[in-house]
Amino acid sequence: MNMHRYPLLVRIILLGTVVIASLGIPLVVGIWADRRWEMYPWLTLAGMVVGVTIATGNLWWLIRRTYAELAGLDNYKDEE
Repeated sequence: MNMHRYPLLVRIILLGTVVIASLGIPLVVGIWADRRWEMYPWLTLAGMVVGVTIATGNLWWLIRRTYAELAGLDNYKDEE
């Protein structure tokens, strides 16, 4: 994703969306699974751990990309 063409507001919206989706989806799945299999609170806690892990990874990726662009690293590539 080339961030040069995105203004600051779009980056902030992207950051918020990434955090909300990364935390929210696993948490909702954990709550649903707890209610279905009556294991409260264990699957909710597992969903929270998974969500925090995914959100941290996504934030790290986004911060690295932004830093590389600000530092002028034109040949920066993801390790994907």
